[in-house]
Amino acid sequence: LVETSYGTLKVLSRKDSELYQAEVYVEDQTYTYDGQLHQISELKGTEVVINGNIFTISGLSVYAEGLHAGSYEAKITGTPVVSSLTGDDVSDQFNVTLKDGSLNILRRNVVLSSQSLEKQYDGKPLTSSSISVSGDGFVRNEGASFVVSGVQTGPGSSTNTFSYILDQGTSEKDYNISKDEGTLRVYAREEKYSIVLEANSLSEKYDGSEHSIVGIK
Repeated sequence: LVETSYGTLKVLSRKDSELYQAEVYVEDQTYTYDGQLHQISELKGTEVVINGNIFTISGLSVYAEGLHAGSYEAKITGTPVVSSLTGDDVSDQFNVTLKDGSLNILRRNVVLSSQSLEKQYDGKPLTSSSISVSGDGFVRNEGASFVVSGVQTGPGSSTNTFSYILDQGTSEKDYNISKDEGTLRVYAREEKYSIVLEANSLSEKYDGSEHSIVGIK
């Protein structure tokens, strides 16, 4: 007579010190301001492989968006649920840590430059209203208007000063703007101007009186 006796398979929960470790995190993203809306909505680390077994972590989400220069927190929300490939909830066997991230939008670096010019003295003011924009430049449909006030007339030099006003819709906080003001230089003439002064003349018949004349032609 053969008797069959069935045993019992029992899976014990892991102790707190023995829990599987998993980390779900947000990967930081950095952009330079471009006038476009940027977003973060992707989580990393939601699939874990332990001893050749794959576990999926769900129940979490993240969302952050930013348009203008600055740092935006990308915070993970929800409660992690760990599932095996068979669909079993094994969350109590894991210690899941959450690591938030950030969306960073950097200011654009813009250099505004006035022109440097020089000439020999000719009595006329030396000016230049040209302004160049370099560096990262302004994004499309953004910019500035300029007022150039630099002028040099006589021999010597001075700064080609200017001011600027940002166009409507252009925000100062999206740009690091620096000014590079050129130099206006007027040289003394190598060959001096020749100036001849000629006094006025007067012709009179002698009449016994004293005559005089003043002035220069």
